[in-house]
Amino acid sequence: MLRPPFTCHLTFIAAGDIFGDLVQLNFRDLQLGSFRSHHVCGCPKGSMEVTEAHRPHVGGFWCGGSADHNVYYSETSTVTVTIKIPAPEADTIGEKKFRLRLLYKFLLNAESIVRFGPWNSAKYLGLERSGTICDKNFNSCDRRKCRVQSPNYPGLYPRNITCQYVIRQATVPHGRHALVSVEQPQRGRVHIKHTDAACDGNLHLWLDGDCDVVGDTLSVYEIQGESRRLLMRFCGGGKVPRITASGPELLLVFQTSPYDNLYFDASEGTHPGFELDVGVAFVPKNSFLYADQECEFIISSIEAARGHFENVAHSLPRDTRCVYKFRGRPDEVIWLYYTRLKSTDTQPRSPDRPHCRTRITLEEGPDGDGRELENTCGILGMRVCHREQLGPGRNRTRPCGAQESYLTTASQAILTIHYLLPSTVAGLEFRLHYEFVYAGPRAAALNRPEPCHRHLSSERSKKGLLASPANNLLYGKFGATKLRCQYTLQGRPDEAVRITFIYFYAHNSSCPGRETPLQACGRPNALEGRGARLEVSEWPWPGVELPQACICDGHYLPATLLSYSASLTITFTVAGMDVFDDFSHFSFELEYEFVEVEACEEGRVVTGEAGTLSLALRPPPGPCRGHPWLLQPTKNKFLLVSVPGKAIRGGLQGAAHGHLVAADDTVGPADCQSAELHVYQPGNPRPLSAVCVSPGAAETVHVFSEGFNEPLSLDYLGKAARSLVVVLLSRPAYLAGQASRQQYTSLDVRWVEVAPRWLSTRCATECPAVHACISASLFCDGTWHCPSGADEAVVTCLMALSPWLWLTFGLAVGCITVLSSWWGWSLWKARRERNNGCSDEVLTPGHHESPPEPPEYPDCIDVDFETTV
Repeated sequence: MLRPPFTCHLTFIAAGDIFGDLVQLNFRDLQLGSFRSHHVCGCPKGSMEVTEAHRPHVGGFWCGGSADHNVYYSETSTVTVTIKIPAPEADTIGEKKFRLRLLYKFLLNAESIVRFGPWNSAKYLGLERSGTICDKNFNSCDRRKCRVQSPNYPGLYPRNITCQYVIRQATVPHGRHALVSVEQPQRGRVHIKHTDAACDGNLHLWLDGDCDVVGDTLSVYEIQGESRRLLMRFCGGGKVPRITASGPELLLVFQTSPYDNLYFDASEGTHPGFELDVGVAFVPKNSFLYADQECEFIISSIEAARGHFENVAHSLPRDTRCVYKFRGRPDEVIWLYYTRLKSTDTQPRSPDRPHCRTRITLEEGPDGDGRELENTCGILGMRVCHREQLGPGRNRTRPCGAQESYLTTASQAILTIHYLLPSTVAGLEFRLHYEFVYAGPRAAALNRPEPCHRHLSSERSKKGLLASPANNLLYGKFGATKLRCQYTLQGRPDEAVRITFIYFYAHNSSCPGRETPLQACGRPNALEGRGARLEVSEWPWPGVELPQACICDGHYLPATLLSYSASLTITFTVAGMDVFDDFSHFSFELEYEFVEVEACEEGRVVTGEAGTLSLALRPPPGPCRGHPWLLQPTKNKFLLVSVPGKAIRGGLQGAAHGHLVAADDTVGPADCQSAELHVYQPGNPRPLSAVCVSPGAAETVHVFSEGFNEPLSLDYLGKAARSLVVVLLSRPAYLAGQASRQQYTSLDVRWVEVAPRWLSTRCATECPAVHACISASLFCDGTWHCPSGADEAVVTCLMALSPWLWLTFGLAVGCITVLSSWWGWSLWKARRERNNGCSDEVLTPGHHESPPEPPEYPDCIDVDFETTV
C-alpha cells in the first residue's frame, strides 16, 4: 500500500495493427484531494495529469472527486497518467484522500468514426504544425470536408492549452470574394465547460465575461493583413450559428484553464470539446454582402434607381455600426421596405449582456440630422412587407402600403444598424428594397390633393409639352389601382388649341378597337379591367362637354387635332393596375399650342318644341365652318332627331308595322360617298349615331337623346346630358364622288321634343311609332314631326281643323237613330193592341177522364185551318 507523498505513472501503449491505434481511458470513480480554483493553486492536495508521447508538456491538472462517466481519447498511441499525492497535513493523517477506478481500451482508427468519419466520407482535420500540441492549418476547404476539432475530441480536452486553428482559402474565382466561416448546426457536438454546477440539459452559448468562471473559451478572429479582429468569444454548448470572416482567412483560438475537476456534465447526446464545420462562400466583388472595417455603404440613384440588398454575409463584432447612406437627386425621394426581417437570438440573457441586441434607426438628411422615420430596438415595430417573400411575380394581392414601408420627403437618408452584441448571436437577417422615386416637376407636388392635375393658360405659355406623371407613388407599386390626371387648357376667345399626340403606351392593356387614330376607346364605360386611355374634350358652350379624341393605342400616332374653342380638358385615366406597375408601364406625351383664329359669333344653340336645321353640305369658308350645333330640350323632355340617309352606326329606322327598330341596313364608312353627320351626347366620345346623309332620300335615321327608354332617367340625367350635339363632317371634293354631282346643297335635320310614355299617361298628341307625346301645337302644322307622319294624317287634321263639322255629323246620326227607334216601337205597340182585343181567355192544355168538349171559337176568327186526326 502506497503512502503519501508519492507519484504514480500509468502508461498505456497501443501496439498498432490489430492491437489498436488509440487509447481510450474511462475514469469511472476518482477521489483525489480537493479542487479549489480553475486558475491559481487549484489542486493543492493532489492532482492527476494526462500526457501523450511526442507532445510538449503543458502542465494541466485534474483533482477533486467525481463518480461520473468521463472518457479520454488519445491523439497518439501512448498515454501516460501521472498521479501526484503530496504529504498529508498533520490534522488529516489517517484520512483516505485517494481513490481511482480506471478502465482502458485500445481502438482502431477505423473504429473512431466520430473523430475521423466513415471511410467513404472522411473528415479533413487539418495539417498539424510541428512543435505544437494542437495548432493546425486548413486550406482549400471549398473542396474538402474540413472539420475543426478540439484536442482529444470527442473526449476530455487537456488543461492549460492554447490551440490555434488557421483557415485560409487561397484560390478564389475571378470577380469573386471569398468568405470563410465555421458553424455547428447540430446540438451535442459543442460543449465547452463554463460552470461547475449541473446543467439543466438545455445547453446554450455563453459570451465573453460569462466564460470567466472556468476560463475555457473559443475565440474566433478574422485576419485582415497584419491585424486581426475578434468576431466572437464563447463557451457553453448547443448549436453554434455561422461565424463568417469578411475575407479568406479565419483564426480560431481555443484556451483552457490550468486546473479543473473531473466533473463534466455529460448531457445525453453531447461530447466534451467541440467540432465545427468549415464553409467557404464566394460573393461578387463590390457587393453589399461584405464590408470593410467601417461597414459603410453608399447607395446612389445615379448607379441604380432601384434595387435591394441584404445584411452583410459575414459576422460583425459587438458594438459595430453598419451605415447605409442613400443619395438621390434633388428631385427624388426614397421608398424603402423590408421583405424579410427576423432575429434568431436564442441565447439566455445575463447581467453582462444588454437588453437591446440591435438598434435600427432611419433618418432623413445627408448626415442623419433630419426627420427620424424609425428608431427601434430589434425588429419589434418595424414595417415589413411579408407578401414580397413569395418571390418575383407571385405577389399580386396588394402592394406594400404605408404601414409596411417607409417614404422619405428628402432625397437623402441614412439607415444605421447598431449591433450591441456580435451579429452572429443577434442573428439579424433582412432584405431591404429601395427605390428612388422621381418627385420633380413632372411628378407634381406630393402633398397636393390632386397631385397630377394642372391648369395651363395661354397667358403664361403659348405652347408646351405635356407628359404623364413620372411619380411612382401614383401607380400600382404604391397601392393605387387606378389613376386619373386632368389637364385644363384655357385660351382667349379668339384662340384655338392645336394638339399633337406624340406617344402613348399602355402595358398589357386592352383597347376596344380603332375607328380612327383619335377615336379608339368607345363609350366611357368601355374601360373595364386593365387599361389606359387619353381623352380630349372641349367646352364650346358653358357646361357642355364635346369629346374630340380618345386614345387607347399608340400604334397609329403621331396625330394632330385642332379644337373649335379655346377651352380644353385632357384626361389621362388608368385602371386595373397591379403591384408591379410604375410610371414606365403607362405613359403619354403630347404638344399643345394656342393659335389665333377668328372667333365664331354664332351661338349655334337651338331650343324649342321642334325645328329644322338647314346645314350646308359644302359650308363656305369662315370662322364657323365645321362648328357643331347644340340642341337643348326643355325641362323633363327628350329630343328626337331625324336625318335623311343611311346609318353607319347607331340610330333607328322605320319598320313595316310602323314602329322604329334598330338600324340593320347600315353602310360602311368607306362606302359613304357623301358627308357624314354625327350625333353626340355631351361628354360621350363615341357618337350615338353616325349617318351617311342623303338629302331627299326616303330613308331616315332617327336618334333619341340619352335616357329616353330608361324610366326614372330624369333622376340622374340633367339638361346637358339630355342634349344632343350635331356635327356635319363634309368630305373633300376629290373624295365626294357622286355627291359632287348631286343637286342638293343643304341638308335638313329635323328635331322635336318628346315625352316618353313612362313619363306621363296616354296623351292625345302621341306619336304611335315611338310611344311618345309631342306638343299639341305641332299637330297639323304642315310638317312631319312624328317619324310615321301620324301628326299630319288626314283624319287627325280634319278633327283638328273642322270640329263643328264633326259635331253636326254626330248630331244628325243621333237624331236618325232616335227617330228610327221611335217608329219601330210604335209599330210594335199597334200590333200588340190588335192581338189583345179578340179574346182575353187563355187556353191551357190538360188531361180529363172523359174527352173534353170542343171549344167554342169566337166568331171573329176568320181563318182557314185543317184538322189532323
